[in-house]
Amino acid sequence: MRMIGRRALWTTALMLLGLLQAAWLIADVPLTLKLASSALLMLAVTRPELSLLVWAGLAPLTTSIAGQAGAPFFGALLLEVSTLAVITGTVVRHTIPTPTRLATPALWMGAVAVASGLAELPVRLITATQDQASYPAMARLLFEHAVHRIPALDPWYFGLLVAEGAALAWTAETLVRRQPVLAARVVWCALLGHAGVALLNISRMIGASLRGGDFPGSLPGLLLRVREHTQYDVNAAASIFVLVVLAAFGLFRTRAWTSAALAAAFVSVGVWVTGSRTAIAALLITLSAVPALRARGSARRVGLAAAAVLVSVGVFAWLAIGYPAGRNLNVPSSISSRLVLFNTALSMAREAPVLGIGAGTFLEESEHYGATGLQPMLGRSKDNAHNYFLQTVAEQGVLGLFALLALLASALWPTLRGPHRHDPAATWLAAGIVACILTWFSGHPLLVTEAALVFWLYVGVLAGSSRTPSTRPTLTHLTFIAVVAVLVSVPFRAVAERRAVTLEHFGVGVSLWQPEVDGEKYRETGAEFSLFFPSGATMTLPVRSATSANVTIELRSGSRLIDAVVAEIGLWKPVRIVAPESASRYVRIDFQAVGASGELVPCDGCLWVGKDVTKALPPQPPEGR
Repeated sequence: MRMIGRRALWTTALMLLGLLQAAWLIADVPLTLKLASSALLMLAVTRPELSLLVWAGLAPLTTSIAGQAGAPFFGALLLEVSTLAVITGTVVRHTIPTPTRLATPALWMGAVAVASGLAELPVRLITATQDQASYPAMARLLFEHAVHRIPALDPWYFGLLVAEGAALAWTAETLVRRQPVLAARVVWCALLGHAGVALLNISRMIGASLRGGDFPGSLPGLLLRVREHTQYDVNAAASIFVLVVLAAFGLFRTRAWTSAALAAAFVSVGVWVTGSRTAIAALLITLSAVPALRARGSARRVGLAAAAVLVSVGVFAWLAIGYPAGRNLNVPSSISSRLVLFNTALSMAREAPVLGIGAGTFLEESEHYGATGLQPMLGRSKDNAHNYFLQTVAEQGVLGLFALLALLASALWPTLRGPHRHDPAATWLAAGIVACILTWFSGHPLLVTEAALVFWLYVGVLAGSSRTPSTRPTLTHLTFIAVVAVLVSVPFRAVAERRAVTLEHFGVGVSLWQPEVDGEKYRETGAEFSLFFPSGATMTLPVRSATSANVTIELRSGSRLIDAVVAEIGLWKPVRIVAPESASRYVRIDFQAVGASGELVPCDGCLWVGKDVTKALPPQPPEGR
């Protein structure tokens, strides 16, 4: 029975991976990128260990690679499809599973995130444009993220991103357990790739200095004022750079320590160039803590630890006193804005403590939970949590936070307390991961695809470097039961979300609100648009022709015609609409501009639609009269 379950899981995984790969191959993507991803897939099927090394070295450079292919915005998507290639190759090549620490928590974390994203999809698809509303189109959109990011489907995108990261961590652990020498090689390849990115950032600084005509005199000033990262978000990049630098310390006892030190130096400069104060602080704290924790029993180690602490204290003092003003948001504003967002996250968590408000929804929902307090400080009323732990518990609830912590603990705890705690390579690899996690308390690097996948690569390598795990069939069975329960809950959660969503004055195919004309604010529309009305309500909707002729409009609920009205020239006409009864709070009414014989009349901006209001009911006579 267990073997049948494993085969079913393997088959399901391959089908999903194959569909996502196919979405990339049939899409409008430059041929060179398709060939590159196909080549990596073939390498992964034949030599998955080698494909992981290629992935580690090229992952930091995917934006530059995509840019050279003429598609600079495909960097993150290229990295995703490359990740799927490595995972697919491992699943195909190693049909007999290797005992791993991360399989169970990775499955749980992926299931929770994907279920959270799926539960949000029906509401998102309801509000999608009309050409996305058919069932075949809905099925296509589930895999559309592999090529084009669709904002309406962000919950699905972020749910899959979490699942891909968990699967990559499991893949890295599996391959490292099969070939232990792979751990150091992966760290080496990733170090070289990130050193290359750091060099690109530094070269941009040098280029700016040359263009200014005062090279090299202007270079120090640029390094003190400007923040730069050519690949993705500067703060997320800084978190990963810190991880890469600290993990590189474990290579300093190899024969090629000079090369490792030089590459680590470039990445360290890259940390400064990104300008993240949190990342710099996390790097200094960890550099002080690791020697201090290993200092017992050796006067030399005690001296090194004391020196590290003194250097860190000095740098901290300089950061507090002499850090260049204007390079970052000032400290009081930074702290105040984060306090607003922390309270926003806690408000979300209180509303949905177990399951969260939905993966990938924090940014757009934040203004409804208190983030409007950011307006006087930052000039905007919505943002992410700037704390990945709070972001996770707000979006995925306690279940999601527990899954995240379980996966991290599965990788870190055995290394920190087991026989490998005196192994410098494993110690510094764990230190890098911990330092990156420290940046999560004031940032959210794992919301960025490139940063998230590189982080989970290192987690998998660390887990594979620890001792072989003991099998726990009971825990595995309980996890499978929990995963099934979470996935089965998706339809019920989707129905609850559908009923709770507020769609008042929401429209599809309409413009933003325009200034008043003849006392009526309005939105422009084309020949087809849709509006949402309270279920069973009687509403009045002002309409007006924006052309030189009257326009006939048909109103439909689903395929049923419920009315036909004429929008007149230069005159607001109130249209009475009786919304059908529904189990949901809102129903969708579709509007079409038609000709005399009922055919659709294409037009752009041909109608103006005002704000719908509830129609007052006539007074009822007293009883008995």
